[in-house]
Amino acid sequence: MTRKLVRWTMTLLALLLAALIVGCTPESPAISIQPTPEGAQQVDSDFREFYRALGGVDLLGPAISAPYTQDGRKCQYTENVLMCLDPYLTDASRFSFYPLGRKFGITDTPDAQPAQSGDRVVDGYKIYPEFVRLYDSLNGALYVGRPLTKVRTNAAERRIEQYFENVAFYRRYDDPSGEVHLLPYGAYDCGLDCRYQSPTSFIPQQMDVEQPFLPLIMRLGGPDFFGQVLSEPFVNADGLLIQIYENAVPCAPQDQPQAFRLCPLARWLNMPSVPAGPKVYAEKDGVYFYPVQGDQGYHVPIDFDKFIALHGSKEISGQPIAEVMAADGVYRQCFENYCLDYDPTRAAGQNVRMAPLGALYLKQVRPEAAVPVVETAPSVPLVYSAETVEMRISEANPTLAANQPQRFELVVLNRADQRPLANIEASLDIVLPDGAIVSAHFPPTGTDGRSMVEVQSLPAIANGSIVPYLVCLNVPAEKAICAAENFLIWNP
Repeated sequence: MTRKLVRWTMTLLALLLAALIVGCTPESPAISIQPTPEGAQQVDSDFREFYRALGGVDLLGPAISAPYTQDGRKCQYTENVLMCLDPYLTDASRFSFYPLGRKFGITDTPDAQPAQSGDRVVDGYKIYPEFVRLYDSLNGALYVGRPLTKVRTNAAERRIEQYFENVAFYRRYDDPSGEVHLLPYGAYDCGLDCRYQSPTSFIPQQMDVEQPFLPLIMRLGGPDFFGQVLSEPFVNADGLLIQIYENAVPCAPQDQPQAFRLCPLARWLNMPSVPAGPKVYAEKDGVYFYPVQGDQGYHVPIDFDKFIALHGSKEISGQPIAEVMAADGVYRQCFENYCLDYDPTRAAGQNVRMAPLGALYLKQVRPEAAVPVVETAPSVPLVYSAETVEMRISEANPTLAANQPQRFELVVLNRADQRPLANIEASLDIVLPDGAIVSAHFPPTGTDGRSMVEVQSLPAIANGSIVPYLVCLNVPAEKAICAAENFLIWNP
């Protein structure tokens, strides 16, 4: 080694040493280190570049298993996929995602409604418009796989979902438009063999229901606004394509679902109406006046007017058909297309909700086309019993502070094939420590077999009390079909 090279080497070492000393001084900024989730693993070196190229931890989630051999391929789970490598291939198919969706047995029939201009259709399934960009960025069928289901709504988790062979897309109701994530296929399939617990809940379920109006519904507030879907789309006596939701009935010309509007549900149900009258009150009185016939009209509370403005304006609500009416402490005003309820006992900002008129209309019409095919096998009527029906119940808060609302969820399935059962109602009895009972009623289950009810407040209950509750299905059965659970009253 020459003297010049030695001198250069010593200088470099001195600079490195100085940098290390400076880096250890108290004045140096702290280095931010991302915490490693419990159960996460290192991505195997063979998968590292593939993993990064397809979105890395932000899209695929952390690696959650050690690599292992399956069917002659090297595989490793991440939270959302199962990556596999075939060492004998040299083309793009050398790397792949295992088709976990097919393994889960999730299937729908293809969409029946005609495709519209701009729809992306694969194998007869319309890819939900907000999912198309991610579908393309993952090279479509190469890594996403073929579609397995229509787009669907998951009321319990408040998200839109669509399942494919290798991955599943979702968007939460309150996510910005176009923000799309992957469901944890990998964590679900790996189960207890992986120590990692995904923060995203996922249980594969069948829900073979087409929702042609869903993209437009999401622009108006989504299922939080319309409620759960209660029927298949069908053509009514006026030749309109309609679909019944809990709170409203969207409709459009049969071949133009994009020309969406709301049907005059309140008028169809003959909700109480009164003739328009003169203006008596003004904004200082907490109302706006909606003229409908010259100077004749109705007074609309400011809170109702704000709700209407946020959810499509008067074109969606229609004109008022009555003044505000009160019953059981709730104030209701009906418009042509829906009714609004104001409950002063609810938390601020949640006082206004749409009235659940859809279930009333479903009971009134119940055309053959509106009965979901997933409810029972077409040729063998279901006999309701504990052996044929599976019911799952849960509460939103396993530990609940006193005087806080509690939300309960019910899922009803055909035990034989795990298909959801629609249009089933149930009763809820909450047993208080003193033996008193607080009762509530679950509205009819949607086409996904789900229903929810919220109990706003319970009487004062001692801290640490365990509160049991019982849910029984309102169906014709020789013996009652019930399930019991409990939650804890706890004020930290």
